[in-house]
Amino acid sequence: MYSGHGQHPFGAPAPPAVNPAAGLCCGSVQPHVPVQTHWEPQFASFLQWLAHNAAAPTIATVPQGYDFVVRLTTTINFGRSCGTMEYMGMQTPHGYTFLHVGPEYGRTHGYTDRCAFKNYKCMAHSLYFQLDLHKR
Repeated sequence: MYSGHGQHPFGAPAPPAVNPAAGLCCGSVQPHVPVQTHWEPQFASFLQWLAHNAAAPTIATVPQGYDFVVRLTTTINFGRSCGTMEYMGMQTPHGYTFLHVGPEYGRTHGYTDRCAFKNYKCMAHSLYFQLDLHKR
C-alpha cells in the first residue's frame, strides 16, 4: 500500500515537486518569509502564467477588463535593482490571464493601491524577487 511519504509503490522514488516560482529564475527559487493573503489565487496564477510566458512581448494598450497590476521587482542580493516589470491581470471564466506592459504602466494609469505582496529568493543566483499586487 502506498503511504504517500516520498516513495511510490514498489520502491520507485517520487518525482520532484514542481516549483511554482521557478518561472522567476530557476528551480532554486523559494518563498522568502512566506505570508498567506486572500490574493493567493492571483499570485499563484501569475507564477504559473509566467513560467510559460516569460518572453511575452510588452504591449502599449490594454483592453478593457484588466483590473489589477502585478509588479515584479528583481534585486541582486537584497540590494541593487535589476529592474521592474509589470503585468496587467484580469479574471476570466477559466481563471486569470495576464499581459506584459511597460514598467510604469500601473502608476501612470492609476493602479497605485498596493493590496498585497510576495517575496521570493534564489540562493543559487543571489537574486531577490518582490511581487506587488496593485489595484485602482
